[in-house]
Parts: sequence; structure tokens; C-alpha cells
Amino acid sequence: FHFAFTMLGGIRVGMAAGRVASRRSFGPISALRNTSSRAFENKNAQRMRSMRVQNVFGARLFSTDEKKNSEENAKETSEKEETVEQVVGEEQAQEPAEADELAKALKRIEELEAEIKTQKQDTLRAYAEAENVRERSRRDVESARTYANQKFAKSLLDVADNLSRAIEAVADEQRDHPLYEGVMMTEGELLKVFGSHGITQFGEVGEAFDPNMHEALFTLPSEELEKNAVGQVIKKGYKLKDRVIRPAQVGTVA
Repeated sequence: FHFAFTMLGGIRVGMAAGRVASRRSFGPISALRNTSSRAFENKNAQRMRSMRVQNVFGARLFSTDEKKNSEENAKETSEKEETVEQVVGEEQAQEPAEADELAKALKRIEELEAEIKTQKQDTLRAYAEAENVRERSRRDVESARTYANQKFAKSLLDVADNLSRAIEAVADEQRDHPLYEGVMMTEGELLKVFGSHGITQFGEVGEAFDPNMHEALFTLPSEELEKNAVGQVIKKGYKLKDRVIRPAQVGTVA
């Protein structure tokens, strides 16, 4: 046990001596580290002071620029307000004159619209009259073209009447005579020519009396025919197209 205790004491003494030696050997290094740390801290402190100075100076410069810009903006705003007031004043001064001009312009517009309306009505009326004249002229031209031979046709009606009278005057026993046949053929050819030019013959016993187509010369009694019917034909009537150029002369049943 004495030997073990002696060895343990030696070990403790050796460890203590080692710690002392270690402190002695690393002491300069620790001091150097402490010195470097203090130098770094001093440098950082100087940098922070420099940044604060720059911030303060920049803030002062920014404050100066802001003040300058504010003054310029205020001046510009004042100039704009003066310009607006000047424009408003000019517009207010011009408003009465513009109102008068507007009233005159509106009145003139109303007058022009009234004139246009009147001229439009006159134009429509003139156009309608021109259309009526054109239509009448067209009808007149067409009528003249259609009934151009009316006078010539009327001049031949007496010839047709004479042929009819000659045929009626021939006695029954003489109707096989060549002269009678010649007169019949002549009348037939004349009526054929009339038909080719739009001339038609009308007027037969038993027709209903039409005052537009018949001329009543007398009345006669009849048991076979109805009242107001054509009972006897004195002269045949003729039409050119749809126009009566001579009414039939008849006697009507009473």
C-alpha cells in the first residue's frame, strides 16, 4: 500500500507540473489571441462609427433634397393652380358669348330644318305631279296608238250598215242569186277586216239592255222576251278594243 500511495502521489504531482508547463507554454499565444480580438473589435467599432456618420450625413443630404423637391413641387403646384384659375376665368368670360352664339346657331338650325321640310314637301309634290303627268302621257300615247284608226273605222260603219240593209232587203226566193251571195261575201270580208283591227260588232235581239252599249229609240211589247231586253235592232253597234265607237240603236221590251 505504501508503494501504491507513493505512485499515486507522483502521478498527481506530474499532472500538476504538466498543467503549469502548459500554461507557461501557451500563455503568449493566448495573449496574442486576446490582442487580435481587441484590434478586430476596435476596427468594427470604427467601421460602425463611420457608417453612423455616413447615415447621418446621408439623412441630412436626403432631408435637404427632399426639402428642395418639396419647394419645387409646391412652386409647380402653385403655377398649375394659377394656370387653372386663369383658364377657368377665361372660360367663364367666354361663356356668355358662347351661349349667345349657341342660341343663334340653334335658331339658324331650326330655320334651316323648316326650310328643308318645306322644300322636301315641295319636291315630293312636284315629283307626284310629274309622275301623274308622265302616267297621263303614257296612257294618252297608248290610247292614241290603240285607237289611232278609230275615225277610219267609224267611216266604214256606214258601208257595213248599207251591206246589211241590202242583204235584209233581198226576198227569200232570190237569195240563191249570185248577186246576193256576192253581197254576203263582201259583208263577211268587211267584218273579218274589222276583227283583225280590233273592231267587233254587237247588238242582237234578246240581249239585256245596257245604256253604255245600246241606244234605246222606242219600246215595244213582247210576250217572249223579258222586260228591258232588246226587242229589235235598227243599227248594229261596234266596239274598238274595249271602247264603244257606236252604240247599237235598238227598241226595248216594255
